[in-house]
Amino acid sequence: MSALIKVVDSPGLSEILREAHVELTPRESRIIDDCHKKSFTTWVGYNGTELVCAWGIIPPSVLSDEVYLWLYATGAIKTNQFLFIRQSQIIIQRLLMEYRAVVGHVKADAASSKRWLKWLGAEFGPAKAGFLPFRIERHG
Repeated sequence: MSALIKVVDSPGLSEILREAHVELTPRESRIIDDCHKKSFTTWVGYNGTELVCAWGIIPPSVLSDEVYLWLYATGAIKTNQFLFIRQSQIIIQRLLMEYRAVVGHVKADAASSKRWLKWLGAEFGPAKAGFLPFRIERHG
């Protein structure tokens, strides 16, 4: 199979996830849809027809030179993460041409997410309330 990355242009990301048989609590649905609504762009990643992840970027303001990255990974990420590393690197490099830095937070105990972010060039700050802030900066 191969990775397929698509921009989401419909309003309900949680509905796309449910159609892909991802079980979400009502709270998770609200959070996902809120992130999607605030995002400048939202993408979904598939391996064939299997939904693997969804992510988006939220600029703090129109004039910001940094962008906040959020990610929702389905259980399928465990068997597909290497397929998406190269695609993720390409997208991060494109973002870094437009923004000085990509920032966000990751659960401190999310080993695979932290590993993925390290592959993308993330540096981590100290943990706070179970989360680590991360930063991926443009070099040069």
